[in-house]
Amino acid sequence: MHACRSCGLHFGENDQATAIEDAGSVETSPHHFSTLLNQSDRLGAALADLIDRRWSYFTQRLGGEPRHWLEIGPGSGLLSAVVASRGGSWRGCEIDPVMAAEMAGRGLDVVHGDFAAMDPRDLFTPAVAEQGGFDIIFLSQVLEHVRNPDRFLANALAALRPGGMIYVDVPSDDGLTAIIRRLNKWGQSYGEVVPPYHMIAYGSKTLRHALANAGFEDPWISTSAYDDATFGLAHARINPSAKLKSVWRASALLSLGGNLVGMARKPAIDHRGAPPSC
Repeated sequence: MHACRSCGLHFGENDQATAIEDAGSVETSPHHFSTLLNQSDRLGAALADLIDRRWSYFTQRLGGEPRHWLEIGPGSGLLSAVVASRGGSWRGCEIDPVMAAEMAGRGLDVVHGDFAAMDPRDLFTPAVAEQGGFDIIFLSQVLEHVRNPDRFLANALAALRPGGMIYVDVPSDDGLTAIIRRLNKWGQSYGEVVPPYHMIAYGSKTLRHALANAGFEDPWISTSAYDDATFGLAHARINPSAKLKSVWRASALLSLGGNLVGMARKPAIDHRGAPPSC
């Protein structure tokens, strides 16, 4: 375990062998994908309700409704139907070849690749290129897997049009679940660093720092319970566990929610120099 001297970010080093060679790529448990596919109908309905509740936040920060969406780490592509229902266009970028092929087989517009290692302009459709980038980049429970967040977020900035926005949620390293894990000296994790998949843990301060360091402006950071009606997670909204729900309820009452949400804009005009590396 380590902590960044500049921003306090907690991160771990994984000494297990990995099939992913690029330092910027991500690793995700295969059980996550099977769950997405097995519960797609219920998850899709829960996600649609969550996006409906967040829509005013997106519109306010963009100054208009988001039309062109890029989702990084789209899982099974459930967001595509939600965006289409509102008349928008969706494109996914998925590193896992099996999930990318599964989505493509259902006719979804998905690109297989490592977002941290590609030229983000390669993801532009003609309509997106015409306006200089996507309106919104959406990544949910992805950034905690990324082993080179500086490069990843720099690519996210480059993929947006001027004034476009990024939406990100990650497990909160300040949340009640993380605190309980740090108190357990015999556990295999430290807060939200959960080897071998979650190797970086963000709190409110460190997520704000990461977004600002990448060049995003006016970051809005908030925490919520995992099953929150607006900023919760779809899989938590349908989870029947009374034990987990009691923990989530306590986290909300204590203002120690486990889901950390960030939204920020790409400047309309780039006045900055090169940001310092974290």
